[in-house]
Amino acid sequence: MRSERRRAGLGVRALVGTGVVAALFVAAGALIGCSGSPPEILHHDARLSLLRDPASGESAEVLRLFIAVRDPDGADDPMRIFVIHDEQTVYWEMDRSEWVRTEHAGEQWYGMPDLRMPDGGALPRGRYRLIVEDGALSRDESELYLTAAAADRSAAFPGLRIDGRALEIDYHSEVILRVYNRAGRMIVNRSLLPGPVPDEVIRQIPDETGLQAYLTSVDGEPRRESGPYTVPR
Repeated sequence: MRSERRRAGLGVRALVGTGVVAALFVAAGALIGCSGSPPEILHHDARLSLLRDPASGESAEVLRLFIAVRDPDGADDPMRIFVIHDEQTVYWEMDRSEWVRTEHAGEQWYGMPDLRMPDGGALPRGRYRLIVEDGALSRDESELYLTAAAADRSAAFPGLRIDGRALEIDYHSEVILRVYNRAGRMIVNRSLLPGPVPDEVIRQIPDETGLQAYLTSVDGEPRRESGPYTVPR
């Protein structure tokens, strides 16, 4: 049995034996206290993409996962999130320093936008368990399924041309432009056609450093995505 962990963006990439995963939760269960209320997973949003790094030209299959959680003890109470594929003995473990937290429509969302295999290959298809654990080691569990076929890595990716403050999309069809600030908060989320990015969208991008942009195709599954692009302001 082997255990291997590597860092990837905001997430932890890990390959472990099934027995290790089981032992981890048996040990955690023995420590669960009686104080506080357990977290509740309300729903999740998962998007599978084939991400191309425009700087290196390398591509990797990436799962962007956001989980809406209700915790009566407060939004800061969730402590760890696990994403587990039991059949392939693959799991990811994230703590508070590794996820992005945002509020939308009155709900608290915890995001893991960069879950990938160590070699950048295809993520295992099938059933994943989602587990949220709070400070008292109480937890809730849900599941998601990945069923998309493996992506064709030779097909074209959307591209972003940057000339000062001007942005231009290079692709054959509609894409989604997302821009994130240094804290990981999404500040632009617009569907756009190829060509120059309209001024009204440019005006939504604040004058601050650390901005990163991604382009995502709207055709096919997994989606084709390129980024990050550094957006000068």
